Amino acid sequence: MQRDEALIYRILKMLRSRAPASLEETRILHHLQPAGHSEHVREQLDYLLRAGMLKRVVIAKNRPAYQLDWPGYDYLDGA
Repeated sequence: MQRDEALIYRILKMLRSRAPASLEETRILHHLQPAGHSEHVREQLDYLLRAGMLKRVVIAKNRPAYQLDWPGYDYLDGA
């Protein structure tokens, strides 16, 4: 998997606009995926989870959602 800095920045910025609330994975995919490239967005989300920039939360009906974590704020402040 190759890091996509532009996409990472867009994901983090989108979540920062919702802070401290979470944003569902399906909404992130809907807003950011080019047609047929949802796997690429999911790879970047997984990278952000492993890096600690996001945390996964489960909302109603076991739907995955994401919240920005402190390293994600730091990344945006440094950008």
